[in-house]
Amino acid sequence: MPRDHRSYQKPNEQKNYSRENIPRKPFEFEIDSFFDDKENIKANLISNYGDKTVEQLSDYISKEGTKTSQIRKFYDSFVKTYNNFLNIDIAKEDSIKIQLMILKAQVEYSFKRKNVKQGFKDFVDNRFNLIIKSKNFKKDLKAFKSHFEILIAYLPKN
Repeated sequence: MPRDHRSYQKPNEQKNYSRENIPRKPFEFEIDSFFDDKENIKANLISNYGDKTVEQLSDYISKEGTKTSQIRKFYDSFVKTYNNFLNIDIAKEDSIKIQLMILKAQVEYSFKRKNVKQGFKDFVDNRFNLIIKSKNFKKDLKAFKSHFEILIAYLPKN
């Protein structure tokens, strides 16, 4: 039987349209620490003051197309992990780090299924990497919880 020539491409002519090949701008809300020089949580992470505030981040993520329900779903998962941390011995913080890595992987999976957009994925990647690599794990985890909670508060209603 003859081959249908309409869908045939030579191997070297095949196009790769995966997301990895699309150039993208860097995440503009990336941070390198949750705390300022005086060891206080940075004001722009929990309020409307300063540059690149949590309200602007919330607008950026929602305007990009990530639905509020998806963000709340991951927030709820994070809060469960956080509450588990409060109930265990500090020596078991590695198990919480593993749970955070699993949650980060779930965000990646949701991103690949197009349920969350690049901005939310970058937000989670940046913040979780800071927490996981932190020397003061408990303090950073608590700061991120406050930051994420306030991000949720600034999300628009669906």
